[in-house]
Amino acid sequence: MKSEEKKIIAYIVACISEFARATGLTEQEAFRYLHIHGGMDFLIEYYDTEHVLSFDTAVEDLKIIAQKSGGLIA
Repeated sequence: MKSEEKKIIAYIVACISEFARATGLTEQEAFRYLHIHGGMDFLIEYYDTEHVLSFDTAVEDLKIIAQKSGGLIA
């Protein structure tokens, strides 16, 4: 695995953890929720932009993306 891929994976794992903490979900529940509602695709597609922002901003962005896809967590 390339170094850049490892960085992306580590960032996504951290975002899932922060999303779980912020929403009161387990990490497994957060992963499923984000996977179903487009959050995982968003993190992969916009990694270059998102990884320079704070985790608080990333969590808020994930909430917005999920809500647009029918997610109910605000």
